[in-house]
Amino acid sequence: MSEQSTPQTSVALESTTPQYAELVPYAAVPEGDSAPGIHPTPGPRPQRLHWTGRRLDGEPVLLDETPDVKEEAGYERQFKGRRLIGLDVARGLALIGMVAVHTIPAWNPITETRSIAWIAAAGNASALFALLAGVGMALMTRGPRHEHGSSLRSQRFKIAIRALLLYGIGILVTTFFVTPVYNILPYYAVMFLLLLPFLGMRKRQLAVWALGLAITMPFVIHLFRYFQPFDVHNEFLLGDFFLAPMAIATSLFFTGTYPAATWIVYLLVGLMIGRLALDRLAIQVSLLGYGALLGIMGHSMSYLSIWFFGGWERMLYSAPEVTVREVLWMIRRGADYQELPATSLAWLTVASPHTNTFFALVQTTGNAMMALGACLLLCRIIPKYLGVLAFLGSMTLTLYTAHLIFLTSYLQEEMPYLSLTLQLIVGTAFVYLWSRFFRQGPLEWVVAKVSGFPPQLLQARQRIDTSASRRRRARTRTSRKHHTGLYTTPGAPAGAVEPAAPTKRRRTRK
Repeated sequence: MSEQSTPQTSVALESTTPQYAELVPYAAVPEGDSAPGIHPTPGPRPQRLHWTGRRLDGEPVLLDETPDVKEEAGYERQFKGRRLIGLDVARGLALIGMVAVHTIPAWNPITETRSIAWIAAAGNASALFALLAGVGMALMTRGPRHEHGSSLRSQRFKIAIRALLLYGIGILVTTFFVTPVYNILPYYAVMFLLLLPFLGMRKRQLAVWALGLAITMPFVIHLFRYFQPFDVHNEFLLGDFFLAPMAIATSLFFTGTYPAATWIVYLLVGLMIGRLALDRLAIQVSLLGYGALLGIMGHSMSYLSIWFFGGWERMLYSAPEVTVREVLWMIRRGADYQELPATSLAWLTVASPHTNTFFALVQTTGNAMMALGACLLLCRIIPKYLGVLAFLGSMTLTLYTAHLIFLTSYLQEEMPYLSLTLQLIVGTAFVYLWSRFFRQGPLEWVVAKVSGFPPQLLQARQRIDTSASRRRRARTRTSRKHHTGLYTTPGAPAGAVEPAAPTKRRRTRK
């Protein structure tokens, strides 16, 4: 009876809804969803219509068929092996932006306007670099986790060692080469250490933390600048950490050019983005669209706050020594390697580069997301033409360090455009030749080897402890069986039990 009820039900359903008969449903009806009086039969269940609530006419609809990711346009072209080309292209774009900002002057004295490099890359290139660092952390910690999260602990240990190495490289470069720009590597090291507690969080928790820090930390930085408890250090030397530790820590966290208290937001957003399926077309389009929306929102909120809600007047009258030209300079060019005045909270409405305000964080985060989404989408169409950016993005640590050393020649002050062209050509040629013999750049290889060695020892120690505990448990089980008399002697008939060993009496002295 049950075998005949199933086809009758399907025929009746198709006859009542003939307009849906040719559509391919998403999946079969789950068990326990049969009509009253009909029992399930063995084998695959018949497919039928399913109500999803998408139509207002009261008719049932079919669920959409699951799209195949590999059938999306340009899916195979965006990979090089198992590596997404778009991530390397985005890193290369961020590196070129930072090099251009450091090389080309920010202000054109002839036209009295900002340069194109400053408008496009100031604050945005370094924000994209920090966001991609968070994406890399997510990809690094995406692997399988063992018992009690041992894999996550080893990854945290590895990231902590990398942070110390980055800090050491940044300090050595700043100490032995007097660079005319501020080095971001020590700040990155602190950001990596601050990111360790967030590696095991979910995407919603990361979003809440990122929004909370973006709102609160600009006020904390404003208070530190207002009271100014320690001197601001932007050039970190080898002995400064021992001579003025509190001033160095305050600069790294709050008052420096790239304070970790606010720049950790970029890494948290990148960590959240790295948990997504970045090879999906829908995710890439969403990054482009939502990034553009965030960038417009940050700029619009800052513009309205300054020019329509009294921010301009409060900034102008906050201090008698502040002139109209200086206020306009701060609004247009941002901090420009200077600190924003802390005389009024109205200065927190500025969204210019390196101001570390809430509006600046929203704008630069949106621009970074938009750039990442655009790079991922372009790699579906023209990945071969973006090979130069991908080459540069595969060795960002080595090339950025070489860029800092090159700036000590001060050639960019006399011939800025020639200096930029020379750095790009030499860097591309070096990466191309190096990659033909080695998989990683020189500094990348050193950091990977040194940071990977202690976690390997830790994993080996854990394996030894696990095997030792297994042997102890095996000996315990064997001793229990001997004690209860479960073992039989060899050659004894079935059912015969080995007698327990006689106990020895302890002799006592009388």
